Order: sequence, then C-alpha cells, then structure tokens
Amino acid sequence: MLIVLKDEIDVNPLGVARSVYGFIGVDPEYVPANSSARFNPSYVNRSDALRAGKDRLYSISRTPWLQWTWKLASTMGIRSMYRRINQLDSSDLIPEPRPDTLEKMKRAFAPEIDELEELLGRSLDAWRN
Repeated sequence: MLIVLKDEIDVNPLGVARSVYGFIGVDPEYVPANSSARFNPSYVNRSDALRAGKDRLYSISRTPWLQWTWKLASTMGIRSMYRRINQLDSSDLIPEPRPDTLEKMKRAFAPEIDELEELLGRSLDAWRN
C-alpha cells in the first residue's frame, strides 16, 4: 500500500506522481501534459443575479435548435470571461485560523498524529509546527 499525503502533493506534485507511477508499474519519467492544471476548483459567485442570468441563458441554449450557441460562447471566450468576472476562488475567502485555535487543535490531535507517525514510519513534524 502506498500512502500519499496532501502536504506532499502540494510541495512536490511531480515527485509524488513519479513515486505513484513507480509503485503501480508505470514509467516514472512520464509527465502528463496537464500536470500543472487545477481541475474542479471550488468557487463562489460574486453576483447571484449574474449567475441566475447565466443559468437561464444556459437552459435556453440547451434546446435542440440552439445548442450551438453555448459552444460558440465558449469558442469566443464568453464563458471564460464570465468566470473571470463573476467567480472567486473559494479558498481566497477562507480566513486563516486564529493562533490560539491552531494551538488547541495541535494539542487535541497530538495523540492521533503520534499514532499515524508510528503507522507510516515517518515524521509528521510539519503538522505540529
């Protein structure tokens, strides 16, 4: 069994990918074309009214004689322009936890971190700092 931590992916995604490839028997030198792309990002809308308007237009464009309009909007860059105008990355809106909250969580989860370190056979000191 190969255990990969999200922290490792954040720090070295290609290195983690290569170790996974090696583990499953794929050439570890393989680099996928979209290895730096972010898929399915979480976002929030700046304007619910604008989102509702876009949703109405999308519904209308799904009728058989208008399906080409949505593809045309994408080709012309209108859909990506809408995303830039109306969508915010939700991670930008999540506030940093207060220092005292972090300390309480570190103390509360210390036994579990100790146990996980033992099971994995590696240090999780970054989770304590």
